[in-house]
Amino acid sequence: MVNLFPTNLFGYSKVSVNDYISKLNEEFSQKLLEKDCEQRKEIEALHAEVDRLTQENEQLQALRHEVADAIISAKDYANELKRQAELDAQAQQTAIAARQKEEIRRVQNIAEQISSLHQTFRDALECMDQELILYTEKLQRFQTATEGQFDITKQADIQKEGKVEALESKLGAEG
Repeated sequence: MVNLFPTNLFGYSKVSVNDYISKLNEEFSQKLLEKDCEQRKEIEALHAEVDRLTQENEQLQALRHEVADAIISAKDYANELKRQAELDAQAQQTAIAARQKEEIRRVQNIAEQISSLHQTFRDALECMDQELILYTEKLQRFQTATEGQFDITKQADIQKEGKVEALESKLGAEG
């Protein structure tokens, strides 16, 4: 061990020890000041970082509120679009139902007209059938009545002379 202090009769020299303590005190004070300065710089840096982070947090909070507002607006817009689409769909369904009813009425009208025409044709055909039966019966009666009066040669002569028309008009007058 190196002897730092000179000695005297009563131990170490008081002045040397005081000088050494003063010197250590100055060094220690200097180091404390340096540490204090470093800590102040570090505290200022931390305060600056806190300010920056606070500002960034405020910006993020504002952005978060904007995003939340945008989401709420988007949900409201989507709900409005959905409501409008439902109203449009309902209106279209109502219009389709009305057109469908109108088309059914039109088809029913056509069916009734066809049925009426069918009945008219049936009645007309039945009337024609009855007239045909009457004329057929009259023709048969006429043929039966004329068979005894005319023979085949006389009928040919009548046809040749054009008297068939007269006979037919006679038949028409009788009928």
